[in-house]
Amino acid sequence: MSLLKPPGRFCVQKGAVTRFGAQTAFAVVMLFAMATASPDRAAAQADFSTSGPFDTHNMTLLDQKSPRELGLTDLSIVADIWGWTDPLNGEEYIIAAADAHNVPRVIEGADQAAALYQPIGGVVFARLAGDGEILPLGVWRHPDLAQTDHGDVQVYANHAYVSGEAPGYGLVIFDLTLLRERTPCLSPEDCAGPALNDLPDFAVVKTSLSDLKGRQVSINNSHNLTIDEASGFMAIHAADTAKDATQRKRRALSTKVLKINPGDPRNPVVLTDLNRYSHDGVITRYHGPDPAHQGKIIMALANGYKHFVGLVNVTEFVQNPKNGPSIYQLTEVDGETVGIKKLSRLTTYAGDEFGHQLALSEDHRYIFFNDETQMQGALSARQIVFDIAALKVPEEIFQCFYDVETGTHDGYVAGGLLFNSNYTSGLRVVDVGDVEGSLCRDDLLNEVAYIDTEPRLNSFSDVLQFKLSDDVTLQAFSDFSGTWGNYPFFASGTIVVSDFFNGIFAVTLDLPDD
Repeated sequence: MSLLKPPGRFCVQKGAVTRFGAQTAFAVVMLFAMATASPDRAAAQADFSTSGPFDTHNMTLLDQKSPRELGLTDLSIVADIWGWTDPLNGEEYIIAAADAHNVPRVIEGADQAAALYQPIGGVVFARLAGDGEILPLGVWRHPDLAQTDHGDVQVYANHAYVSGEAPGYGLVIFDLTLLRERTPCLSPEDCAGPALNDLPDFAVVKTSLSDLKGRQVSINNSHNLTIDEASGFMAIHAADTAKDATQRKRRALSTKVLKINPGDPRNPVVLTDLNRYSHDGVITRYHGPDPAHQGKIIMALANGYKHFVGLVNVTEFVQNPKNGPSIYQLTEVDGETVGIKKLSRLTTYAGDEFGHQLALSEDHRYIFFNDETQMQGALSARQIVFDIAALKVPEEIFQCFYDVETGTHDGYVAGGLLFNSNYTSGLRVVDVGDVEGSLCRDDLLNEVAYIDTEPRLNSFSDVLQFKLSDDVTLQAFSDFSGTWGNYPFFASGTIVVSDFFNGIFAVTLDLPDD
């Protein structure tokens, strides 16, 4: 999701959808999908989800839990998702951030909406049963905020680390081992209750962390975070968003690089601040073809974001002029970090608009880069492929497209496959085993499986309307709806997928033997 969203992110202009950044306006085709609330029921009784049917190919749906069933009775949406496997018993857990900012907008009855519609957001926890059933464990609410924005989730040393864009969110760290004795919720209201907030020592909110000299470094808010689960290196992306009163704009100030001590996981140490933006990234021990860096920890950053200038009655988007990957090396001696060295400058790509996220091929030869907006003149999402055989000189070798009208978001590589969450076209699975051979055919990606998690939206001209009461109507558009993220790394083979209005899905691949 884009770093900064102004009020009224979803909007209508004389029957047209304005898609900021895509430079194209599409006519609105009014599709109505009513929520299940009746006029005399509180907002907590509404549910914006659908139970399908969900179109699938080579994929089996095991379970789905709507946001309300997960405990989000405040009508916030499900954003980023991650997983944790308990090392004691192999139990698999789900952690998902809930967003109260990118929710449907009120288009009718604004004067009455406040009493019915007050999204809060939080962090959702669930456990997977052996058959893939999702067992909700509850929602944790931020103790200092009335409403949370987008949050990202990563895991290290049996702790979950959650970032948030809302000012004052900080870095929230959860002790996941305390979930072992939790029993599943019996109802949405049970899940929404304060049980997880009342669980002693479960969560700590960090608004500052120590650096190597013991000085306190502010961690006010951030967009995303990245953790290498082998080494404990962490990057906090778009950290400490600031508002410049003179220029009247908000901008992401920094990428902070940290190290987590597995013996003290609640107190990561800030190693450095790169003083430059990034939107997301990957940290890993390199085993690719560049002999000069084999065995070293590298950090590949996805650079690109938009900020806006807030003027009276006008919201002007100003795009960062350069988008693309950059690569750093984190040097260690006897387990101690001694330096962070830039290996490559930011490498741009053709038609760059909003560099968002990246994944490495399993052999560390290639970067699969996501641009969150569509290239001008093309409706389908794309993967930009970089050859990084020489880490200092990334080279864009081609771009290839999904055969659906969609935007692209978060993607991860596992088992020679790229699992990409592509908003309203759902989770798309691409065979990346032969990158320069069969990955791209006639400009289309070699997709082997998918599940469409938002069947109500199929075109950028589609909208969803939700009737909250007889007098209050909400609306959302298809450019930012559908699946936000996925986690394809569970040993069981179960893949979990997050979707704005439809909650969490548990699926498995059902690929043919040949």
